[in-house]
Amino acid sequence: METIELTWGRASRIWWAFFWRATLIGAVIGLILGFAGGVIGLIIGQAELAIQLATLASYLVAVPVSLLCLREALQLKYKGYRICLVKHDEVVESVGLAEQDTAR
Repeated sequence: METIELTWGRASRIWWAFFWRATLIGAVIGLILGFAGGVIGLIIGQAELAIQLATLASYLVAVPVSLLCLREALQLKYKGYRICLVKHDEVVESVGLAEQDTAR
């Protein structure tokens, strides 16, 4: 497996793929849940509770949305490369084998 250098350009492409998705999806879902929490609080007749429910609902959506967006960004195919996870032991073994081959 060939590895390539992580340049600032590549890092920024990966970051942008994550960031715009997390921002857009998080804002939409946060807005919907925040609105729902606010409406529930107002129906009950407690404005302070409405603000707290809306804020809580918006915050609770942040972690799952960011995880989903990060997973999506890691699965994308970029220009000439994709991101993959490799077990550390396998990397060390393959590097060691490559070094042995070049030493011969």
